[in-house]
Amino acid sequence: EQILMCQLTRSRKWTLPGGGIEFGEHPSQTMIREVQEETGYRVQEGNLIGVNSTLVVREDEDTEIHVVQIVYRTEITGGKLRTEENGSTDLCEWCDLEALASRNLSGVAEYAMAHLNQLVA
Repeated sequence: EQILMCQLTRSRKWTLPGGGIEFGEHPSQTMIREVQEETGYRVQEGNLIGVNSTLVVREDEDTEIHVVQIVYRTEITGGKLRTEENGSTDLCEWCDLEALASRNLSGVAEYAMAHLNQLVA
């Protein structure tokens, strides 16, 4: 099984496509918009995998912030894989789940992998 991953421009960590919610936007609409912005794919919402609430250090400001990360399984409905230009990620690719253990993962990617493994097992 494979998962679509993006590499963060600053930290070089691998993460899931996604990003911040705009004012008034539903979380599932954020996911749909962010996946298209970062990968070129159009997707529809699938099952909710989980919600993670954690503190992280912002790399650009060296300050701690509270983030809520909502992880969905999705289905690709169109588009073509491409790399985001001038964004927070600079590489997108399909990765084998087994190979992720050797990659430098972001916190949300580690959270998602732990939950995906539980769902597959």
